[in-house]
Amino acid sequence: MTTTAALPRVRRGPAHLAVLGAFTALGFAVGSWGARIPDVKDELDLTEGALGTALLGLSVGAVLGAWIGGLLVRRLGSRRVVGGGWMVVGLAVVLPGLAGSWATLAAAELALGLAVGVLDVSMNGAGVQLEHDARQPLLSGLHAGWSGGVLLGAGLGAVAVAADLAVDVHLVIVGVVVLAAVAVWARHVPDGRIEHAGSASSDDPVAARPARRGRLAALAAIGGCVFLAEGALLDWAGVLVREDLDGGKLLGALAVTGVSAGGLAGRLTGDRLAAAWGSARLVRISVAVATVALALCLLSPVAFPVPLLLVVVGAGLAPAVPLAFAAAGRLRGEHGIAVVTTAGYGAYLGGPGIIGGLAHATALRWALVLPLLLVALVMALAWSTTD
Repeated sequence: MTTTAALPRVRRGPAHLAVLGAFTALGFAVGSWGARIPDVKDELDLTEGALGTALLGLSVGAVLGAWIGGLLVRRLGSRRVVGGGWMVVGLAVVLPGLAGSWATLAAAELALGLAVGVLDVSMNGAGVQLEHDARQPLLSGLHAGWSGGVLLGAGLGAVAVAADLAVDVHLVIVGVVVLAAVAVWARHVPDGRIEHAGSASSDDPVAARPARRGRLAALAAIGGCVFLAEGALLDWAGVLVREDLDGGKLLGALAVTGVSAGGLAGRLTGDRLAAAWGSARLVRISVAVATVALALCLLSPVAFPVPLLLVVVGAGLAPAVPLAFAAAGRLRGEHGIAVVTTAGYGAYLGGPGIIGGLAHATALRWALVLPLLLVALVMALAWSTTD
């Protein structure tokens, strides 16, 4: 994928649209469920602590599913694993709405997380195959499908809440939509396995293996740093604006929306910028902008500029993970993608608790210095995204 002055338009054939559909469907399912979590909490009369431990199953399942997905793709190829994972997501998203107790909700979350992890790794692997065939960056645009799906699912979920639609009915409708998309698009997903630097068909000198392991560790660190930072901001930015800065409910909600909207904008432009500037340069520049914007958020004495600054933070962070996935896939195939995904989900899993503990010991503004430092660290790791 060489730098070009004018990137040719992507030919959106059936294979590209199928993989984009998988990204969008997964985001739609997760966003739809996220919009109904407060209703399930009320219906099951759960405390915040009980709900948190039940929801932990989603992240734990996603970590396990990422490893399972990598193994399955190497054995079965992308098409069958993406199609199967996509179908199971459509079935599993229904389960939380049917839960009648904490235990059944936790089990439903674990099942949904496993399906999410399998589909996540396999569809990213298919995206790397598309990039290889097109010889230009595509993963940021595919990840934009995920972001758009999350926003669509959350938006329609808000409509369902306003219409007083029962959670189980709503999630069944979501599941049917996801399954219908599988029926239309799954057969067009590119098949096969990623040919990578360590594959049998490639030139794989033994002396190069330690360097590849170091590079994969750097890519995993990018995933962990960015996932933790994004998760911390999605969980805590609203609290910072609403309570610490006395910004009120509206600005608190806009702070969280700003991170998501910025992420979508960054991913929509990421492929063209990666082709024009190169992966490492794009990561350095975009993450530097995100670092400055996040620092200004933490230094701001008032609430009103913070949601706009968080749009910039989200946009600046957006290209790093897709580029890390792409580089890991070229380096070590599905195994590389699974490593980066596991590091990301693991950091996302522990991040909110770490920030909460630091905030309790000091103050939320000081606790959010941790994601600021991790975002800055990504600049030093940007070299790993270029072959």
